[in-house]
Amino acid sequence: MAAKSVAGVLRTSLGPKGLDKLLVSPDGDITVTNDGATILKQMDVQHQIAKLMVQLSQSQDDEIGDGTTGVVGKFLDSIFFLVLCLRKMNCFYYRIIIFFKKFAIDEFLLMLKLDVLICFALQPIKKK
Repeated sequence: MAAKSVAGVLRTSLGPKGLDKLLVSPDGDITVTNDGATILKQMDVQHQIAKLMVQLSQSQDDEIGDGTTGVVGKFLDSIFFLVLCLRKMNCFYYRIIIFFKKFAIDEFLLMLKLDVLICFALQPIKKK
């Protein structure tokens, strides 16, 4: 539930009509922003899954510099929705975990194959 709340906070700040958030730190500093990375940095999160979401957004911001709100707000919100649907169909948690693990492995292998094909295609042809 905590992770869904974090995703919900970020979802409302996404896009051109996204809402600004008024953040007040414990020492009284006020920040007004709709930047997902800033919002998550300022939040005091206790729940472990919500902390993972904050770390994910920090990694996204460090590596790419943008897209934090999209990754955390949309992507994880979609995953939560899928898990909720699977639970409503009486699917057990371990089966959901196995499903996501298999999906992640399949996607990784596909990316690896594409990377090898791209590297092979970009190699210059040696003439004899």
